Amino acid sequence: MPALVTEEEVREIITVIDEFKELVKKPQGYLYDDEVTPFPLLLRQPKEVLASYNAALDKWQPVQKSSPQEKVIESMENIIQQQVNSLKEQAEKADETKKKGETIYEHYMEVRELLQIYDGMKGKASFEEIGEVLKKTGKVKSFNAVTRKMVIGL
Repeated sequence: MPALVTEEEVREIITVIDEFKELVKKPQGYLYDDEVTPFPLLLRQPKEVLASYNAALDKWQPVQKSSPQEKVIESMENIIQQQVNSLKEQAEKADETKKKGETIYEHYMEVRELLQIYDGMKGKASFEEIGEVLKKTGKVKSFNAVTRKMVIGL
């Protein structure tokens, strides 16, 4: 025996090995944040103790590191999803605008009459007065003298 290890230290080592053997004979699953062991670790408190080591392995979910390619794929999938959502929104706006255009076309004569009133009075009367005249026709719901926009009820 080497002179560096005393007889007492040898007995301690043998005792620890025997204790370890006993623990391994009836393994339980000790679940920690970053690992699973079939026996308790002395300096750490387990998150959960399960009846078997296999049960602990089944329950354990290690932090999965994704590769750079997986991150790029995930990023691309997010971009595609945003584009699909944007495409749907644009299609809805296009349908709405098309309906507005069709409504204006169906009521072109009425819209034309209102525009003629507006053009005829522009420069001769204030925009507030133009708005009042347009509202009296019963077809204009509102007229903004500042932005010169009118809302027509068709």
